[in-house]
Amino acid sequence: MAKPRSSFYWMPTIPEQKPIRVLQLVQALDIGGLEQVVIDILQGFEDSIVSGYLGCLSHPGKQANNAKASKTWTGSDKIHSKFLSFEVLRSLIRFLKANKIDIIHSHNPVPHRYAYFASLFTGIPIVHTKHGRNYPKNKKAVFLNRLYTSRTKRIVAVSKDAAQVSTKVEKIHPKKVTTAVNGINTARFQPRPDKAIETRKNKGVSEHSFVVGSVGRLAKEKDYPLLVESFAKAFPDQEGAQLLLVGDGSDKNRILEKAKELGIENRVLLPGMQTETEKWYPCMDVFCLTSITEGTSITLLESAASGVPAVVAD
Repeated sequence: MAKPRSSFYWMPTIPEQKPIRVLQLVQALDIGGLEQVVIDILQGFEDSIVSGYLGCLSHPGKQANNAKASKTWTGSDKIHSKFLSFEVLRSLIRFLKANKIDIIHSHNPVPHRYAYFASLFTGIPIVHTKHGRNYPKNKKAVFLNRLYTSRTKRIVAVSKDAAQVSTKVEKIHPKKVTTAVNGINTARFQPRPDKAIETRKNKGVSEHSFVVGSVGRLAKEKDYPLLVESFAKAFPDQEGAQLLLVGDGSDKNRILEKAKELGIENRVLLPGMQTETEKWYPCMDVFCLTSITEGTSITLLESAASGVPAVVAD
């Protein structure tokens, strides 16, 4: 008589997959397009095999708490006074080793610089996102970008134009360069024509004015004095037109001086830094972007998703 088969079956133990630890390295998570992309990346890591860490070279910034990072490292404002702060670099290297970081993902030139030197001492590979053109006519900048890329596994350009700067100007091998165009949350940014009048009242914008608007850091790269000058030429005698610049930054005084010089300071609105930018687009009749350098502008995407037509520089 045959023996009954055993009901026991051996099942192999499947080892738990080790999380991939990725450090998002930025200067700071203040309000801006690059910063929003980094926040979206870190939030996207939730419930995945990737564990997201945040590194802020100078200070955390106003949006650091929105990042949902496993851990956050902060350097020092000393990075602004010298090419490379060895104190900040040592601190970064200690953090990388203590948290067993697998990949450094840097954003824009200064974080790329620190990622490069940190990689020299740790061997950790770099992925770098190129958020704009980064001054292709500046020979020093081109040389440094090429140097940093020698230890970078992949350059991710946010536009075809930025990718061409990498391959044609900086002479990075095309196999190292990937284009991944920026995107935004279209559930947050939608056309709201029914909210326009109410929003203008709440934001202190004239109900009946034709409003030319822009959203972004008041920084040199955005060339807002050009926008002020263009607005003054387009609407020389019209009290019914206003220029709305949502944001804050180092170029604020230059903007105010230009507006005063052209005699339109009473028609230029500067509400300062705003976190809920989706509430400002319904105030605008047209969105303008005069940047000297851009990749794929987040605010341009936001204005389009909000149903606001745009006029932009080349």
